[in-house]
Amino acid sequence: MAAKINALNSGLSLGVLISLLFIYSERIAALGVREQSYRRLLEGLVALLIGGGRFDLRENIRRLALLYHASVKIGIDPKDLFRDAASYERNSVAAEIVDFLDRTPEEGSLKAMGYKEGQAEDGFTYESNLFVARTRVW
Repeated sequence: MAAKINALNSGLSLGVLISLLFIYSERIAALGVREQSYRRLLEGLVALLIGGGRFDLRENIRRLALLYHASVKIGIDPKDLFRDAASYERNSVAAEIVDFLDRTPEEGSLKAMGYKEGQAEDGFTYESNLFVARTRVW
């Protein structure tokens, strides 16, 4: 995995890479719901691992809420999914993925992380409402 991460990192500025990985993890969470796909949700978690927590780790935590919610929504055990993803790498994000499982439902909720469910032309989606989030639990 390290070779793939280094190959991805070599062609993009760090800021652009991290932004793309965040966007990808958000979009893949919604696609995972539409397709009812464990693999898609795993890909979203791996995208966060690739970023390696090089930006504000709280941004990773926000995306974990989406992937957690998506797994529950389609009947996948988030503990299995998150532990599977965390096994791919040993970094701060892998630890945060596992630690996310210890959050209370309110702490890990879409609302607390500034998201809500939505509907787009092509189906289910997640919408960011960070600026109106009542409580942020980082």
